[in-house]
This record gives sequence, C-alpha cells and structure tokens, in this order.
Amino acid sequence: MEIKGAIIAMSEEARRSHAKLLVNIWDEKYVLHPSWWKGPYDISSVLRRVAAGADVLDVGCGTGRYLVPLHRNGFRAVGVDISREALVLLDPRYARVLSDVHQLPFSDRSFDAVTCYGLLGHLTGNGRKKAVGEFFRVLRDCGLAFVEVLGRRDLRRSQGVKFTADTLIRGGIQHHYFSPWELCELFQSTGFVMKALDEKVSHKQYKGAEHTRHRIVMVAEKP
Repeated sequence: MEIKGAIIAMSEEARRSHAKLLVNIWDEKYVLHPSWWKGPYDISSVLRRVAAGADVLDVGCGTGRYLVPLHRNGFRAVGVDISREALVLLDPRYARVLSDVHQLPFSDRSFDAVTCYGLLGHLTGNGRKKAVGEFFRVLRDCGLAFVEVLGRRDLRRSQGVKFTADTLIRGGIQHHYFSPWELCELFQSTGFVMKALDEKVSHKQYKGAEHTRHRIVMVAEKP
C-alpha cells in the first residue's frame, strides 16, 4: 500500500506527539528485544582515521554496539539516544545522554568525530537535514563523521507500508533507503567534504531464497 494525497504540515503539538510516540515505540522494542542490537560492532574505520583519546560522539548509540568498542579502544566516547530503555541496559561506566538528535545538548565544536550507524534512515527528510546540521555544529574543524545507512538494493526495501518510493513504515518506525548520491548530497549541502564512500553488498539465504543486503558507508569531514 502506498500513502498518497496532499501533504499537510504538522503543527508543533502534532510534532511533539509524534516524537513521544516514537520514543515509546523504541522503548518497547528495547524492553521486548534487548539482544537485537547487541555488539560490539566493527569500528576499524574510526581506528584508522581518529587518534586514541579523541572525543567521539556516538549518535543513536542504543545499547552500545559501537559505544562500547569505542570506549575500549581508548576514545573519550559519549553516546546519545532517545530511548531511556536502551541506555539503562548500558553499564554505568559508559557516558551516555538521553537526547533527540535534532537538538544535541552539546556546545559547538565539542567532538573530534561523530559516529552515526543506522539512524538516519529512521528520520524524516527534514529530520535528516537537521541531524546532519547538528553533526556539523558539534564537530571541531577537520572533525570526521562516520555514517552507515541502508541502500536501495536492500531486501527490506519491499517490506512494510510504502510511504514514498524509498521510504517504508514498519512497526511504526520509518525506514528510508538511500542512494550514494543522496547521502553525499545530504552531507555536502551542510558543508561537509566527502573523504570516503563505499557500498557493501552481500547475499544471504533466507527461507530457501537468496536476498540482498545493501549498506552504504561514508566518511565526511568538516573543513
């Protein structure tokens, strides 16, 4: 099913109500499935480009799949997430903040690097622009943004209620699938300079059929 018709701007009250609903949905997911997003995950790209001891902000940190290895590898890492239920699953030794990505509670030029893996696809188009603007604001000059999103060849692009050609809704959560050009344009329009871009395509067997997984990974620099 595709949602069609005129698009009406949401009132501020409606936006707040929608944001609260999303928080509740994510909280429920972490309560019911706390192991779904467990790490640690690969941070080799960060290790190659950022010196140990640097200040790193992990946006959408969840239960610490990237925050934990960042901390273990000597970075002064801080995690941010909208889900309190996700953050309480983290060991207290890991610094984390309950916050919306659209308005990060940090001063300008506070971090040497920002990591954002899997989050941007859950935001609206305007929300993505605001988030990337916040990344730019909190990064120091020559700071790096490490980003991963799902690409348009991913098997899950056909699963859910179709909102636009490349955006679906599943379980109340938006899932947007990017092209490399779209991701680059999103960051370049904010002032970032592209340093690296790669597409990772893999094939998995599921219920007797082969399915494609498509991820786009990018490194961008604040000049």
